[in-house]
Amino acid sequence: MKRLIIIGAGNSIRPELHNGLWDKLRNEYTFALNDVIYFFEPTVPVCVDWYWYRERYDIINKFPLSICKYDKKFKATHPEVKVPNISKNTIFLHPSSNYYHGKESWEKGFYSGVLCGCFALTFGIALGFQEIYLLGYDFCGINGKTHFYEKDKLENQTIGIIKEKGGPDRNGMGKDSRGYYRTGVYNNKPEKHFYVYKQNKETKIFNVSTESKIKVFPKISYEDFYQRLGKDPIKIDKNIARNYIRQTIESKMEE
Repeated sequence: MKRLIIIGAGNSIRPELHNGLWDKLRNEYTFALNDVIYFFEPTVPVCVDWYWYRERYDIINKFPLSICKYDKKFKATHPEVKVPNISKNTIFLHPSSNYYHGKESWEKGFYSGVLCGCFALTFGIALGFQEIYLLGYDFCGINGKTHFYEKDKLENQTIGIIKEKGGPDRNGMGKDSRGYYRTGVYNNKPEKHFYVYKQNKETKIFNVSTESKIKVFPKISYEDFYQRLGKDPIKIDKNIARNYIRQTIESKMEE
């Protein structure tokens, strides 16, 4: 497989929503992270958080294939952590790992359960894609917002909020009253999570966000990105692509 596009939620995507971004990606191999699936139908949605999966079951169940990091809470019995519904179309990748193993992730574990963007990228590398383009991998706020679907006022926000019974809502958008990013890892240096990909020698990885704090990968503009898509057009059949990914996972996990 030649090219994969992974779509995160960074605000660098926002201007491209008026430039036909979703249409340009329609026929590509795509992974969408978390709530991006409310805006675009990818080849495969990817997630790592059991509580996100629990709250988004109704939409995730509509996809013929979805990928999630396995968590023991999917088998928990306590009502506060139990995931009551699990789609028959979801494959749970395991084991996970705190270390990057590239194409050996099938045997040694997938890096990293801490950050969905890393988990999806590791999975794409393990599948054998030659090129991977990262969209919305900003790791920071751009023009005052961290997510392309972030509203000006939190009280107007619907997508991106996870309601918790008896506790504060989960919200990874923007900054809190102290000035810290609500997505906690953004308060770290991105190298802490992404430097491990320096080990990767087989897959070409490009960050389509010139303002991103992630400097591990070559950065390209959207103009450059669109030119690359146009020079080498791909038109996949999503059902065939999903079946191929499913069969690859099943064969690798059986070894």
